[in-house]
Amino acid sequence: MGLLFAFIALEIALRLISYFKKPEVVHLDERPWFFVRPDDNRRELKNRKYVIPKPAGEFRVAAVGDSFTFPHMLQFDDVYANRLERILSQRLPVDGKFNSVRVINYGTPGLSTLFEVRAVKQAVREGADLVILQITLNDAEFHTFTEISQKHPEAYAFGPLKISKEKTPLLYYSKALGFIATRLHNTRTHKDYIRYHRELFEKPDTWSAFAQSIRNIKHLTEKNGVKLFAFIFPIFTFKLDRDYPFFNTHDKITRLLAENKIPHADLLYAYYGLDNSRLQVVVGHDSHPNEIAHRIAAEQVYLWLSYFNLIPDELKLKHICHHHISKRRCKTKFKRLFRGRKIPSGYFKNELMDLHILGKSHNHNISS
Repeated sequence: MGLLFAFIALEIALRLISYFKKPEVVHLDERPWFFVRPDDNRRELKNRKYVIPKPAGEFRVAAVGDSFTFPHMLQFDDVYANRLERILSQRLPVDGKFNSVRVINYGTPGLSTLFEVRAVKQAVREGADLVILQITLNDAEFHTFTEISQKHPEAYAFGPLKISKEKTPLLYYSKALGFIATRLHNTRTHKDYIRYHRELFEKPDTWSAFAQSIRNIKHLTEKNGVKLFAFIFPIFTFKLDRDYPFFNTHDKITRLLAENKIPHADLLYAYYGLDNSRLQVVVGHDSHPNEIAHRIAAEQVYLWLSYFNLIPDELKLKHICHHHISKRRCKTKFKRLFRGRKIPSGYFKNELMDLHILGKSHNHNISS
């Protein structure tokens, strides 16, 4: 009897809340009203037209990745690849050496590292001097997530619970039942989403394929005299704090890159402590990186490329300022740029890149 009264009370309360609650706003109005196609390239939305073979005096960078590199719901020049090109072009022209810098976007939605080997081959063939490999936490897939979820919809139904008058009338007409079912569904799918991404890097078959693809990319670039840099994007679905569920996955990828002597950076700590909703392209509905996230990625990638000497000295920024307004001439050192940021204590202990080059585990005791 007590449960019945509790259920009725919940039903009444939810109906009152539903009556007075303002409708949820999906901030699609923050997305571009239209998407600009580069005037000189009618084939695609992600690049201005580029010349093959590469012209003399051009430093060419290839950005290889999935939908985190592709301009997903963004203008083509808002992604990290184009922002990086803007940074690298600041000192042009360089007499006798460089008159242009191009960062070509090879990002394709749904690609895993297994299939990105082909993109790297294309980039090398088209004259890349440097390949930037962007890694996300679904890159160990044999197939795209869309293909997998279509084959096993019951196991990978990560979206919201669909309640309709026709298929789920009880849940539709009863606010209490709909609320309970939604909460149970959200709890299950949240755990399933985490499990799915963790298992990609734990199962021997998917991990082996991912690791071999990384080695293939390293061999391919090394054989052709092309420099290689890799960086890891976090998943912006989750809060970027102590409770972020994929620290160990980031560590495992980092160790693999270190073992293969690939210069790399984990951008989790560039975003650590930020409100993840401010980094999502559509808040609460699509966790691909937005313009802010891409701007941060471009800055971080530039800093690590500069540190690893993967870009010519002539293209490195002469001065970087720690503050936007400074009366002094900007001579900010690399480490100072991280002052006040919420990054792991010990991040700069001894050698700056101990964490990345030597494959040491991340220190999750975060210092302010």
